[in-house]
Amino acid sequence: MARSWLSPSMVRWSSGLLASVALVAVVTGVIVLLERHIPVLSLLVLYLLAVLPIAIFWGSRLAAVTAVLSVGASALMLPPRGLPHVAEPRNVAALAVFLVTAVVVGELAARFRRAAVESARLSDEQSALRRVATLIAQLAPPAAIFEAVTREVGTLSGADLARMERYETDGTVTGVGAWSRVPAKLAVGTRFPLDGSSIARDVRRTGGPVRLESFAGETGAIAREAHAVGIRSSVGCPITVAGQLWGVIAASTNRDEPFPTNTESQIARFTELVATAVESAEAREELRRIAEEQAALRRVATLVARGVEPAAVFEAVTEEIRALFHADATALIRFESNGEATFLGGRRWSMQRVPGTRFQPPPGSALAAVRETGLVAHYGIDDATSRTLLEEMRKEGVRYAVDTPIAVRT
Repeated sequence: MARSWLSPSMVRWSSGLLASVALVAVVTGVIVLLERHIPVLSLLVLYLLAVLPIAIFWGSRLAAVTAVLSVGASALMLPPRGLPHVAEPRNVAALAVFLVTAVVVGELAARFRRAAVESARLSDEQSALRRVATLIAQLAPPAAIFEAVTREVGTLSGADLARMERYETDGTVTGVGAWSRVPAKLAVGTRFPLDGSSIARDVRRTGGPVRLESFAGETGAIAREAHAVGIRSSVGCPITVAGQLWGVIAASTNRDEPFPTNTESQIARFTELVATAVESAEAREELRRIAEEQAALRRVATLVARGVEPAAVFEAVTEEIRALFHADATALIRFESNGEATFLGGRRWSMQRVPGTRFQPPPGSALAAVRETGLVAHYGIDDATSRTLLEEMRKEGVRYAVDTPIAVRT
């Protein structure tokens, strides 16, 4: 029950004080047994056996207390006995030696502990960085890398939860990776508006690492999630890809204790790997796209070289474009001098007219815009622009259209 109100430092101090008293008592007992055979002055050095362990495991302050207890015990238990003899030269000299020993050994032990902790931390960090780098070298999918980085950041920083988020062009962020050591889970694949206090919002504003010490009284989608999962404070760093702000990694805790001061620099080392992974994935995607594009062009060029009928070439072109851009449907249309348009071929198009069929492009449509300007026209379809679509396309529920001009030299 005592631990329910004693802080960890008080518990440690109490246990150290008990150990100090016990060691002094043991050493005093040994000295009492030996005093008939060995000069008392020589036996005083045995109290170092009490001072040194306390200095090593509990520090200089408790070791100093142990030194005082040692001198007091020697004055009470060894001849000439009694407290008045504490100020005797031999006891004063012993106390001075014990105090110096306590301070020196305590400081050396503290430095050793700090060095050991730092060495272990760096070793763990390097191991985590190697694991992520190995995933990147093995060309793992970006989603797997995002999850791995988020997990390593959360574990190393001592967080309870962590999430990686990607900034979207519409001013929102999307969770792309999450980790948790507690039952609460952070959303992944969900878009959040930056409408309230959050690490993502502040990182976007400043472009650098930020901390939020509390979400108390804060509003917004991310702040509401933080309240729901019990987050007390968070720290996060930006992810920059090709010189542009790409996303953010945030580590959060449900405890009252803040994150260590080196947490930002620790997280930043992982953001560099994320940038490498994103650039590598984008480069692979670009190479794949170019390879597919070149393969499509070769297939169409082969048909042209073989002298196949134009209708077959038109069908092949529309199918290659549909597959290359993952479109639902494509159509090849020729403009006529009288303002009409002729359907030459298409793949999976709702209109699916017979090649050679003529029709009138609706005024205000993307098709009419291409004819008028000679430029690419693309429409995000809403209730207003849907009125400019052909009846067949409205029935099909088309939501986005891109029309590109074809120029033929005559």
